[in-house]
Amino acid sequence: MGLPTAVLHDIQRLVETNGNTVGILSQLQTDEAQADQDAGTVRYDFSHAAQRLGIQNFGGLGLVTWLS
Repeated sequence: MGLPTAVLHDIQRLVETNGNTVGILSQLQTDEAQADQDAGTVRYDFSHAAQRLGIQNFGGLGLVTWLS
């Protein structure tokens, strides 16, 4: 499962739970942090590639940042 999907799955599990949410919240926080880190890597890679191709003022990809 990809990380954005993992975050959405964690949110679904959280909504559907009737009991202890500590484990789900912990996993959600971990998945959010990893997704943000991956998005940062993708942003850097695309920005670097655009620079190497001579593209000026690359506006980015508009990736979502998970804020918790």
